[in-house]
Amino acid sequence: MVQKNGMILMTAFLFGAVILLVTISLSPVQLQTTSIMAIVPSTENTHSVIFQVCAGDTIMRAPEVRISSDTEVKTVKLSKEILPESCRQTSAIIKATDSKTIKMEKVDKKNINIMITEVDEKILNIQSEITKKNAELEELIARIPEDKSPSHSVNAKINNIAVEISKLRNQLHDVKMEREKLLVFLKG
Repeated sequence: MVQKNGMILMTAFLFGAVILLVTISLSPVQLQTTSIMAIVPSTENTHSVIFQVCAGDTIMRAPEVRISSDTEVKTVKLSKEILPESCRQTSAIIKATDSKTIKMEKVDKKNINIMITEVDEKILNIQSEITKKNAELEELIARIPEDKSPSHSVNAKINNIAVEISKLRNQLHDVKMEREKLLVFLKG
């Protein structure tokens, strides 16, 4: 029992030391990478795997890694997205009779992340267009004297802008729905 408690205490100390070292000295970010920082034996045939996942130049939404050994394969989903040019460190427990067989790989979701980023850019562009059209409409309305009715040409311009804003709002709704579908697909 004393040996088991000593092993647990040593594992906790090593885990804390590794996390402290990782936090202080992050390696430069590369394109989406994963790396095992440490493998710490915890109980018989069970190991704590401390690892790092880094995003490249695009955000990693719902990042996942696959950890395998001679006796087990498991997928670990990180709970938060990883912003561009940053890393996240965490750990998992895996069974292995030989710790040298423990390997890790990133589950490739880069294409879906790129698609979501492109959709986010579309959303921003449409929102920008709506803002411009609203400003155009406000400017047009502000030029109408308070005591006069707008001319037919001004009414036509107001109606055209209102129709454009309505179409843009519909486009925005459609693109947001597309984004939601991509997120559902990404998170599985």
